[in-house]
Amino acid sequence: MSPSGGQILKSIGPFLAKRIWERNVYTARFQFTSSTDKATRAQSIRNRIQQVTVGFPHNAPYTPVLVSELMTFPAGTNDDQVDTLSLIGRVLPQLAGGR
Repeated sequence: MSPSGGQILKSIGPFLAKRIWERNVYTARFQFTSSTDKATRAQSIRNRIQQVTVGFPHNAPYTPVLVSELMTFPAGTNDDQVDTLSLIGRVLPQLAGGR
């Protein structure tokens, strides 16, 4: 994490670090900078969805809204879920497979 990080790091970072230290609960945590536009960042998960390596539960109540948001991005009104999925897409290559 760089000291010149984004808004979340600057606002939540000190609070989160204090709570982690107080509770003695540590985890790996990475800060992803938003150096490009949303459409470019979303490419990481878009490619995986196109390869059918990402699935969504058919019966989940959130699936229709999520799929609608994905289908209308970047022209749609909402893009928070696309943002979240783009972060997941960025971290997937760094995850190690199970043993």
